[in-house]
Amino acid sequence: MKINNIEQKISRALIFPRYSIASKGKIPQKHLSNNDPVLLDTSLGSQNAGDYIIMHFAERQLSMIWPRGDFNRIATHVPTRGVNASFSNDLKILCGTNAISANADKLRTRIHWIDLPSNPSIYAKSILTLAVGMRDMAEGEGISSKTASVLRYLLTDEYLHSVRDSNTERALRSIGIENVINTACVTMWDLTPEFCASIPINKATDVLTTITDYGFDSVNDGYMLRTLKKHYRNVYLWVQGSEDLAKLHSMPESDGIVPVQGGFAGLEQFVKEHRDIDYFGTRLHCGIYCLNHKIRSMIVTIDNRAADIQRDTNIPTVNRPDLKRDMERLIEQPRSTDIHIPVENIQRWKEQFRK
Repeated sequence: MKINNIEQKISRALIFPRYSIASKGKIPQKHLSNNDPVLLDTSLGSQNAGDYIIMHFAERQLSMIWPRGDFNRIATHVPTRGVNASFSNDLKILCGTNAISANADKLRTRIHWIDLPSNPSIYAKSILTLAVGMRDMAEGEGISSKTASVLRYLLTDEYLHSVRDSNTERALRSIGIENVINTACVTMWDLTPEFCASIPINKATDVLTTITDYGFDSVNDGYMLRTLKKHYRNVYLWVQGSEDLAKLHSMPESDGIVPVQGGFAGLEQFVKEHRDIDYFGTRLHCGIYCLNHKIRSMIVTIDNRAADIQRDTNIPTVNRPDLKRDMERLIEQPRSTDIHIPVENIQRWKEQFRK
C-alpha cells in the first residue's frame, strides 16, 4: 500500500522528531467496524507489571461490552512495523496507562506512547482511548504542535474518547479533540460508594508496600520503609518494575522486608493469601488493585498521575515530601475510603457501542 506524503512525514517524525508533521487539509474519517475491536495492549512486552493490572481491569470492562472477548491484540511497547493492513478499518482501543506524551518531539527516538506500523494509515483516525492519561503535564507547556498533529491524525472522530483525569481531558480539548470525557482510570470503575464502604477503616496487622525504580528517592523511600516496619508486624514489598528489587537491596531499610515477586500473577496470589493487610506505597496501580480487593490503601504520589486522579476522585494519596508529617497518623488513625468515580461518563462511554 502506497503511503501518501503526510503519512510519510508522520512516520518519519515519530522516528526523527526534527521533521515537521503539520498536515494540510482534513484527514478523512474511516467508517470503523467495532464488531471485534483490536486492543492496543500496553502489557505485551512491558517490563512494568502495572501495565498488566491495567489490562486486567480493561478486559474486565470490555468483556461486558463484547462478551465473546475475542480480541485481536497489538503490542504498544514493542515494534509493530509488521501490523497487517487488514486492521485498517477496525476500531483500535488503546487501553489505559500514561500513554500520551505532551511533548513527543522532545524525544530522541520514536514517540513515547505508541509505536506505529510502517504504514501509519493503518492507524489513521481509528484509535479510541480507554482511560488514557498524559505524561509531562507537570511541565505546564501544553501539548506541542507536533504531538497535536499526531494525535489528530490517529484518534478517531467517530466515538467518545475516555481519559483518566480532567487535566488530560482539557489538554485534548485544547488541540481541537472535543469528543473526549473524563471517566477516571478503568481500574477504578468498580470502586462505587457502596463498594468503598466495605473497605476496612482501621489499621491491619501487616502491610504491602512498593517503591518505584524510575522515581526512587532514597531519603523519603527509606523513611517510608522504616516507618512501616515500626508500625506493622510484617512488611512485604511487591516488585512491580524491573529494577525495584535492586533499589530495595541498595537500602539499609531492606532488612526484614519480604519481596513479593512473580509480576502480576505474584500480586494476585499474594492478595488471595493475605487478608489482614494494608497497602502503603508509591505504585499507583498496585494501590488501586488493592482497593479493588477491599484492602485499606494509601498511595504515595511521586508524579502527576496519582495527583491528577486524586483531584478528580479523592482516591487516598499522600505526597511523598509530606510523609514525615502525615504518615504515622495515616497508618494509625481510622480513615474511610471515599472515592467518587464519574459514573455517568463511564456509562456514556460504554453505551456508545450498544447503539
